[in-house]
Amino acid sequence: MKNLMFYICLMSAVLSTDFLYAQEVQVPMDVDGKVSFIDSVMNNKIEVFDTYPGFIEARLFQLTDSTYSMEIYYMIDDKFNRHRTNMSRAEVDTFRQEVSRKLKDTQSTTIDQNGRAELLWGLTITGLSVYGPGTVIMTGADNSVAIGLYMLSSAASFLIPYVLTDNAPVSDGASRFSLWGAASGVGHGWFFYELFDLDQQVNDPYGYSYMATDEKALWGLMTFTSMAEAYIAYRIAQDYHFSAGKSDMMINTSVAATATLPALLYIGGVEDKKALFGSAILGTFGGYALGNYISNTQNYSRGDAMCFTNVWVLGAAVPVSILMAAKSENEKAYMGLAVLGAGLGMGVGNYLVKGKDFSTSQGVYMTLGSFGGAFVAGGLAFLAAGDSDNWHIIPPVISLGAVGGFALTYLAFADNPKIQEKNLSGDLKVDFNPMALTTAFSKVNEYSPMNYYSPFLSVTYKF
Repeated sequence: MKNLMFYICLMSAVLSTDFLYAQEVQVPMDVDGKVSFIDSVMNNKIEVFDTYPGFIEARLFQLTDSTYSMEIYYMIDDKFNRHRTNMSRAEVDTFRQEVSRKLKDTQSTTIDQNGRAELLWGLTITGLSVYGPGTVIMTGADNSVAIGLYMLSSAASFLIPYVLTDNAPVSDGASRFSLWGAASGVGHGWFFYELFDLDQQVNDPYGYSYMATDEKALWGLMTFTSMAEAYIAYRIAQDYHFSAGKSDMMINTSVAATATLPALLYIGGVEDKKALFGSAILGTFGGYALGNYISNTQNYSRGDAMCFTNVWVLGAAVPVSILMAAKSENEKAYMGLAVLGAGLGMGVGNYLVKGKDFSTSQGVYMTLGSFGGAFVAGGLAFLAAGDSDNWHIIPPVISLGAVGGFALTYLAFADNPKIQEKNLSGDLKVDFNPMALTTAFSKVNEYSPMNYYSPFLSVTYKF
């Protein structure tokens, strides 16, 4: 009887222990409850587990109301090791406070400049194509003075942002949204010019009078609105922590809405130039609001935004190509079907990326798939048509080819999207070295027996 009681007590103890460990629950490792585990990347920043060589990961588990267990995984001599230590509630509270403090210190001293290089090369290109010519035209300079002003203003489009962003945060989302602001601002400058009807009257020597474009006013508006919108877009995206995917989505929808609103007015019978140009400006900002709304419904990576773009562009192209095949000459029908197709495409595109996080590379592949399908189908169609007059059947064939190419690439990635895109701009690397200009025609470093040169610009993209 005593042996039986002893056996029952022993089994009860074992079962109780098994039950206890079966109830282990992973708990956060910081005060705010945001850190579920610490990996090697985070540990390199906060240095909490600095006594473990080859540190891999650490997790915290709660055993009872007052006892915890810390599991630490690390590698020694290519062998996987695990260390488990029990902790009291007081020890866990102290540990969590230390993790939170170090994370806060790290965040306060780290500036996100992942998008700085992209911003600088984008503004440099804008300076070469818009700000430089704009300065020359606005000043009326010519000959060597014009060349000098062009070079200086173009250089300023790089040097001024370079200095201003030296110790300032420039995220991927802020960079992309700012560059779009610079580009759309050029268009808006032209829209404002037409909206206010700034053409000037010209009297030629023969007594004829006509209206001509005021080049100084036009380029002045384009330059000013481009600079203003680039800065405002940067501030909004940076202050509200836009991701690259969110910025891409807002750019996407603003492009569509800029064309959609004046198209709808024209279909409705409005032909007043000022009304159409004014509606295009309003459409851009309405598109921003639409993109913000859509991107808030789910997480959008850059790959998701590319997928979304492909779908709505194809949605607009397919019905237009069918009208072309029918040899329709009704321009309002073209506009109406393009708007309707783009709208339906946005709905389908948002559905296709639901629950996905496509990588940038996957988004590029889907875009290339669309182009490839369009060119293959178009090439075959042109070969088949030969010298006949059946050219009108080629547009729908090209559209269907693009749809097929996109569908094939989408299906290839749909079941295996990238779960979380941690670095949305890591595939594109653009590096500037302005100091290289000072030694462009001389050797920078000499190491016998080889000579080395410093490049001014290098661009790489990893698919």
